[in-house]
Amino acid sequence: MAYLEVKGVLHLDLMCSSILVGDNFLCKIFQFGFAIQKKV
Repeated sequence: MAYLEVKGVLHLDLMCSSILVGDNFLCKIFQFGFAIQKKV
């Protein structure tokens, strides 16, 4: 989430089902249809 904040992205529907966990517990957020770009 800190990375998304730096990039100016708000994920409006973040929940456990929107996070994929891969090898070595690397987490990836998906379903960005519910995301918006913040204006700086």
